[in-house]
Amino acid sequence: MRNLALTDAASWLACAMLVTACSGAGATTTPAGGVPDGGAWRIRTGGPRFGVRAANGNGRPAAVISSVAGGALGQAVQHDGRGSCDPEGGALTYAWALLAAPAGSHWPLAGTSTAQATLTPDVAGIYRVAHRVTDSQGAVSDPALLEIQVEEP
Repeated sequence: MRNLALTDAASWLACAMLVTACSGAGATTTPAGGVPDGGAWRIRTGGPRFGVRAANGNGRPAAVISSVAGGALGQAVQHDGRGSCDPEGGALTYAWALLAAPAGSHWPLAGTSTAQATLTPDVAGIYRVAHRVTDSQGAVSDPALLEIQVEEP
């Protein structure tokens, strides 16, 4: 369970914001001390990830990468995006990109449109991977970024 405190209660009221938990569990908002004006709004979510959306709109999904930040030359490193979520629980499409690779690399990233992409480092150095998800209504997440350091054997 995660608690967040937001002190701008007027913004919450004016925008009619609704909090939804990406983990599928419910979320609640309550003003600290029972008064929204001047108090801090507390958000209680059912998991570590959450999305905030306007009451009548489509919330943006969140991209999450689960993988190691290191690797060995020639050994595949799998990057897992299955922890990504949509506030409304909709289906996601996945997009992976290799943003940077060491000089001389052939940019070896496979499975770029699946939930799990694989990087097989072919040159020692730093690789930078980005992951975005798009929900069924076309909303695109901010990128989740990962830097992988590969050392010479």
